[in-house]
Amino acid sequence: MSFLNSITDLVVEFVPGLSRFKQAIIEHENEKRNLHTIIRLIIDKFLNKYARNSKELEIDAPELVDLLIVLEKVLFHGFRFKIPLSKIDELWMFLKNSARNEKSLNEVVKSVEALDHLSSVISRIRAFLRILTMTKDLDLFFERFSSLDLANVYETWSFVRSDDGQVLSSTLLALKVFDCNLLLDSDILDALPNNIDISKYMKPSLYHNDLGNESELEKERNFQLVLAQKQYLEEQNKKLTTQQKVNEKEDSKNVQNLQKLQELESALQKYKNKCEKLEEYTSLLTQQNSVLNRTLSQKSAEFNQNIGLINKQMAEKDRQVFDRIWAIEMEMNDYFTFESNKLDSLLRKMDIVRHQSIGRSNRSEEEFYDLISKMESKQQELQLIRQNNEDYLTKIEELQRQIHIGHAALQELAELRLAHDQTTQRLQETNQALIEIGPQLSNSKLQMVMMKEQLFPTMEWVKDSDVSNCTSCNAEFSVTLRRHHCRRCGQIFCDPCSKKKVSLPSHANQVRVCSQCYNLLETLQSTGLST
Repeated sequence: MSFLNSITDLVVEFVPGLSRFKQAIIEHENEKRNLHTIIRLIIDKFLNKYARNSKELEIDAPELVDLLIVLEKVLFHGFRFKIPLSKIDELWMFLKNSARNEKSLNEVVKSVEALDHLSSVISRIRAFLRILTMTKDLDLFFERFSSLDLANVYETWSFVRSDDGQVLSSTLLALKVFDCNLLLDSDILDALPNNIDISKYMKPSLYHNDLGNESELEKERNFQLVLAQKQYLEEQNKKLTTQQKVNEKEDSKNVQNLQKLQELESALQKYKNKCEKLEEYTSLLTQQNSVLNRTLSQKSAEFNQNIGLINKQMAEKDRQVFDRIWAIEMEMNDYFTFESNKLDSLLRKMDIVRHQSIGRSNRSEEEFYDLISKMESKQQELQLIRQNNEDYLTKIEELQRQIHIGHAALQELAELRLAHDQTTQRLQETNQALIEIGPQLSNSKLQMVMMKEQLFPTMEWVKDSDVSNCTSCNAEFSVTLRRHHCRRCGQIFCDPCSKKKVSLPSHANQVRVCSQCYNLLETLQSTGLST
């Protein structure tokens, strides 16, 4: 029994919750139908009032103001917000983000941001809707908006995620035939009411079965059909014009690409011719180097042979000179020893004679003169010995001069050896240069191919509508920050990132390129000059 009672209690508690859930679903469906019905009524009333008159509205039409208020309700319907107080701020941020991928819508957002007098966020949202109406992009905005992934932003029961939200852009298409100037004053936008009076859009004739009114309604439907067909034709003409312009641009790009391809082929042929000439010159240098090597080898062999002969002759000559000097020195030593002994003996004899002369003072004058004559003869012999000594000294000086000449010959031999070493070193350097020039030639061929691939990449000209930010610094383009194409890679950059200019083969004058292409061209140019 207790188990059955608990089941009964759960059913009783679950039924009220289920009924509240069904009630919420019914309320959300009614809200979506009411919004769709009010939008249709306002647009019908607006077309009935202004379609047959001038298509240019100078003031805020009441029907148009009410339509924008209802569209504001559509944007807020089912919107998920994190903080209740920042609901309007979050919606405005989401609207800006959703418009960034479309060029015309992004320009509208920038225009709203440029209006400094709009102090509140709700005034910016209302100004955004009014500018979309004036630029005839209101249907485009809701078409792009409904195609976004709104699962994380709007509830499943919201108007923009329903079938009515998907066809809202086609409903607003009829407004594109009107040119209107709406007010963007901050006071007017802030003072707009949050609801509208729908009684003026209700037609009593719709609830009465009047045959006269049926014919009038049929005429009105026919007029609306003609108006829609006219609008469709205008849209198709715009699309055809745009497609024709795109085709003309593509044809022009194809012609330019063909010309650039021909120029690249001619440049490649020039590089090939230069490479062939370089190979011929290298072959000639190799042959000349072979001849020089053979000549240098022969000269080196002859030089080594001559140096060997000179060394042998100098060694033999040095040996003979040293032997002769040694013999002369030995002979001179013996002669000096002999003469010294002879002189000493003579001096001793003279002393003896002097002592005898002193001791024999009483000798006769004849003996005295005889002694003097002997002394004079001895002096003559001494003078002859001195003259012989001078001759020997002269011979010694001559031998010393020959020794000096031998030393000079040895110094000359050392200089010849140094010259031989220098010649051998130059020969080795020449061989090393020939060894290194081979890899450089192969590297030059590889650099030619790399320069062709780097200097002439496949350029794809990016459309202005496809890019909203600078490719380099990611700065957002606006009315003041314009787009510039790089004439080499075709990407879009801002003015600071593409202000450098270089000369390209496909242009007669210097053209604008991005910083990356400029640095690449400078690096390749410096590398080519250094090699």
